Amino acid sequence: MLYPIDRRHFLKHVAGMSALALPGMKFMRTMAQEAQNLKKNGKSLIILWMSGGPSTIALWDLNPGAPTGGQFKPREPAVSGIQISEH
Repeated sequence: MLYPIDRRHFLKHVAGMSALALPGMKFMRTMAQEAQNLKKNGKSLIILWMSGGPSTIALWDLNPGAPTGGQFKPREPAVSGIQISEH
């Protein structure tokens, strides 16, 4: 059975989905406004937008040698004292 969608029903759903995008837009606007201050103070920011990506446990909590360690091997980046996944 087809469900007839009237204009009011459609607009209610579009408005609801649009509200979900507002926090991301506010974050990006704030970062654009603060870019000059961050650059002046020698600060950097790395944004990991991981929608649908691997879990943080698989990337940061490797537990090498433990039964819960998983199949990925740890890798040492240029920063000493931390390890991340090879992927």
